[in-house]
Amino acid sequence: MKESPIIFSSESVNAIFAGEKTQTRRVVKPQPTLVPDGNLCGRPKGSYYWPSHKCRSMVDPSDMGSLGPYGGKYDLLWVKETWKPFERPTDHTDGIVFKADGAFVPIDNTREAAERWVVAKDNRSTRCSSPWRSPLFMPRWACRLLLEVRSIRVERLHAITEADARAEGIDPKKPVKAKLDKSAIDLHVFGPDAVQRIFRMHWDSINGEKHPWVENPFVWVITFTRVCMRCKGRGFVSSASCTHNRPAGAAYAEGSP
Repeated sequence: MKESPIIFSSESVNAIFAGEKTQTRRVVKPQPTLVPDGNLCGRPKGSYYWPSHKCRSMVDPSDMGSLGPYGGKYDLLWVKETWKPFERPTDHTDGIVFKADGAFVPIDNTREAAERWVVAKDNRSTRCSSPWRSPLFMPRWACRLLLEVRSIRVERLHAITEADARAEGIDPKKPVKAKLDKSAIDLHVFGPDAVQRIFRMHWDSINGEKHPWVENPFVWVITFTRVCMRCKGRGFVSSASCTHNRPAGAAYAEGSP
């Protein structure tokens, strides 16, 4: 079983904990290439192919499936999010605080855990004024959120349906954060395609510089379910049915088991 890291924003982490987000889209890198004039390995002009190092051949996008960096069905994704090492002042317990919901998770009561926590706490760049650490630098041991891949496919970004957009965590009843003359405003979107339009705004706010919506890039479409960190060694029980399931941060803040 393969484990791969995946970065989520604080907003997405909260949506996952709330059960509102069960799908994510990630840009395929490199993008599939358009077949040039004439046939290429039996592929007609106008079709696309993707160079697969795993298969050592060119693969049609519809066959890419589990060939990408996120594994395949039943593989695991460990979530990297904004975090910081923190010593709880009430009892001097060492742990990790997560920006998404302010949850505090104590580290294991072992010498190894204590040593790596000290290294992480002392390893902050002096050039960074914020106490928060980038998800890029989250180590595996600090992860609190584990996802199981239920399906993975490749498609064009514009192929997203309303059901897909809702699975991405889009709620048309909630206002969208937008910028107007350098000021942040709450924008309400209405209409029959409101969900897709809101997703487009979210997409461009994150990927607009390199992979904007208008370019309609190929994307990995990953459907997942949350896995209980305590059950992960016992059949990967999903959080939906797990007796340990709780709201994000609940009880963790007090160090409860």
